[in-house]
Amino acid sequence: MSDSPIFEFVCERVESEAKLTRLEARGTVRLLLKEVGLDAQQVGKGPAMLAIDRFLEQALRVRRVAEPDKVKIGSCRHCGRARSRAPTAKTPRRSSAASR
Repeated sequence: MSDSPIFEFVCERVESEAKLTRLEARGTVRLLLKEVGLDAQQVGKGPAMLAIDRFLEQALRVRRVAEPDKVKIGSCRHCGRARSRAPTAKTPRRSSAASR
């Protein structure tokens, strides 16, 4: 099973803002989520934002990222604007004539 879209989005933001490699960013976010009892495959927008807000700064300090507070704020801001799921296709309605 693949990771949730919000996990992917958060990792991209952390990678970009913290100037980490893709592997470092994904590992940092995955461990952070695991420590607070969340799964990267199923995490939604709300829980991800809460984890970022409360725990990302400390996780980045441990990894000696410059200005972890700014990275956290930027990541949280972008996460707040992200869609929690990919848009779903609309199911076509059956016409009343077809249902007779």
